Amino acid sequence: MSQEFDFEQLVELCRQTHEETRQSAARAVDHSLVVRNWLFGWYIGYPEIQQTLSVNSVLLPTGIAPTVPMREKSG
Repeated sequence: MSQEFDFEQLVELCRQTHEETRQSAARAVDHSLVVRNWLFGWYIGYPEIQQTLSVNSVLLPTGIAPTVPMREKSG
């Protein structure tokens, strides 16, 4: 490197690097949480939608969620 760094420049570079990587990690976590929450909501709501549609004589296409079991209504 042809450019000399003094201590203040080094500290500022470390601060900037830390801030950029922190923001990147926060965005990745936010994205993952959105996907997780969407999947939880889908898993919880899909049987309800399936039951409502079947009661109304609307057939769901096969293969949408073959691994999601129907939940029994409690109460």
